[in-house]
Amino acid sequence: VLLRGSGQHFGIDYDLQIIHGAQEDRISHASELLAFADAYYTHDPDALDAARAELREAVGDAALVDAAGIVSIFDAV
Repeated sequence: VLLRGSGQHFGIDYDLQIIHGAQEDRISHASELLAFADAYYTHDPDALDAARAELREAVGDAALVDAAGIVSIFDAV
């Protein structure tokens, strides 16, 4: 909702179908990223540990830190 509203405000047309998985193959490591975000929001420490390890293996430390930052930003909203 926030992304759509800001896009409309600034005249940017986002392809929000990607969020719903319609074009998941266009996002590198989408399944690992989604698993990490889902585990974070379910508040299951074991699932989060497993998802974090899988994401780290797939994308490396720097991208894992970026993903954690993005998840935490959405948690703060």
